[in-house]
Amino acid sequence: MRRAPGARATRGVSLIQLLVGMSLGVTVVGALGAFFVQGSRSSREDINVASLLNELGFATGQLGVDLEMAGFWAQAHDPNAIDADGTLAITGTDCGPTGWYRDLRALQILDNATAAEMHAEFPCLAADDLVGGTDVIAIKRVLGRVAGTNTDSSELRAGTLYLRSHDRFGLLYRHGGGTPRTVETPYEDWQYAPVVYYVQRYTVSATESPQVPALCRMTLQSASGGAPAFVRDCVAQGIENLQIEIGVDDDDDGSANYFAPSPDTAQLRNASTARIYLLARSVRPDVNYLNAKSYQIGNMPDAFTPTGAQVHYYRKTLSTEVSLRNPRALQGVAVQ
Repeated sequence: MRRAPGARATRGVSLIQLLVGMSLGVTVVGALGAFFVQGSRSSREDINVASLLNELGFATGQLGVDLEMAGFWAQAHDPNAIDADGTLAITGTDCGPTGWYRDLRALQILDNATAAEMHAEFPCLAADDLVGGTDVIAIKRVLGRVAGTNTDSSELRAGTLYLRSHDRFGLLYRHGGGTPRTVETPYEDWQYAPVVYYVQRYTVSATESPQVPALCRMTLQSASGGAPAFVRDCVAQGIENLQIEIGVDDDDDGSANYFAPSPDTAQLRNASTARIYLLARSVRPDVNYLNAKSYQIGNMPDAFTPTGAQVHYYRKTLSTEVSLRNPRALQGVAVQ
């Protein structure tokens, strides 16, 4: 058929041009897809690692504060100068032998114990909840602020245990549990805060799936003003192992010459610092991530190498050193 006058000729697309165009399109789409997938993986990794580091930092911060203040008894200084009042009482299971909560040993360390050994030493810990091969640390002290005085007791809470101190002497009593023995004025009341740190198999519930290990602690808390009980408080999730070593200062220069995971009495007399080691994993797995590294912190008896589903978790270790501010009170430290 003849073309109309003035009309332009049209040209079709050849098969080769079509194939080249399709190839370029597939390449671009593939590149964009790979970029998206890589970006998604990188984003998941960043979120997992950031959350992991946050939990590690918070855990070491909480544990470090308690360790630094271990054996702090306000003006009393010497726990032998503190009497136990008849108002003292707790409910539930104590974290040691009868009356353990009134025993003012500043620090107890159970080193690389089995779950059964942990429960035997600290009955408030349920053996089925515990991760074996880690340390358990019990710390006793009073909090670092005055809660009340002989002229102002408005902030004292019923059921809470306090140290009432005058000069170098003190009385441990329960507020609201009766009238404590008379203490010479002026006096100050400081909240008593015994705590037991340990690693638990899960964070929220034993039935959670998958279970996420956590650094937890037992603290004394009162419900409705009654006698207090040891209650679980999980500090940070993802914590798989905890190790503590005591820094020993042999030459009295204020710095540790070496670190002992199981210090004896002589070493404890020269304790100047404590070193905290933590191994943590991400809360969520990443199926595209494979972790074949081995981990060993402190004096762990065996290195940990993830296997099975555990290879899909990101892991980090952290160590920090804190000063022991009350070395005289640590001379009675018990290490099992």
